Amino acid sequence: MNNRLIKASLLSTLLIFVNGCGADEKKSLKEINIVHNETTKNDDKLSEPMTTYQSTTKEFKRTNSLTFSQSKKFLKQIYGDHQVTFYCGCEYKYDKNGDEDINAKKCGYKPRNPLNKEGETNPRTTRIEWEHMFPAENFGRHLPCWKEGGRKGCAKDDKFNEMESDMRNLVPAIGELNGDRSNLRYGANKPKIGQYGECNFQVDFDADRAYVRDEVKGNIARAYFHMSKQYDIQLSDQEKKMMKAWDKLDPIDEWEKKKNERIDSILKSKKAKK
Repeated sequence: MNNRLIKASLLSTLLIFVNGCGADEKKSLKEINIVHNETTKNDDKLSEPMTTYQSTTKEFKRTNSLTFSQSKKFLKQIYGDHQVTFYCGCEYKYDKNGDEDINAKKCGYKPRNPLNKEGETNPRTTRIEWEHMFPAENFGRHLPCWKEGGRKGCAKDDKFNEMESDMRNLVPAIGELNGDRSNLRYGANKPKIGQYGECNFQVDFDADRAYVRDEVKGNIARAYFHMSKQYDIQLSDQEKKMMKAWDKLDPIDEWEKKKNERIDSILKSKKAKK
């Protein structure tokens, strides 16, 4: 019996077993099933990518005039009473000069690359960067401007600029993690702790996946659904299934509601001033 038939048999047995389980067991088994699907995709090398990007025929009308730089400034205000990094949960603050001070000792973060090529402290390990949960390259590369000149080629494209500056898709992250994750897709597996000290985050460079803690999976799912709906970005069936599971696993909390309210208030104020 080949590997695919073995996996199908095991999955059928698992689904039959679920019917006799309680709520907690069903939740665990559902997560196992998601991991199974992730593994199956990798093994079978499915032709359909995790996310498909198609050019839309709809005319795009920009709803705000914020630049990426302006959004980052607003986000510093929005997160003023919740200065915690997204992936590691590290507290941070800004000194009188506006420089970040990350409490790495308290959260257990240790840089993967503490030094740069010149042997000096890697600056991205000590600064906060605003991470696109739905990566800029992934929402930009289906646009004609990206095909002509990449991110720089889209500098004056209205749709790209609005997607890039969308505050619902931006979260504070330690620069090194933002750089390592880059445009990699999120994977269903739980992260193995140790790559960044005690930080519950992992980048699997061989599998081209980033693995995150359960406490932020719902935030990611809701950002993906927002980007998909707002900008007519089509997600694949696999991506939708995983994000729906993450949305249920990690429901929206009071901070996320407050953050969204603040974002809406800023956007409404900007529109009123036009």
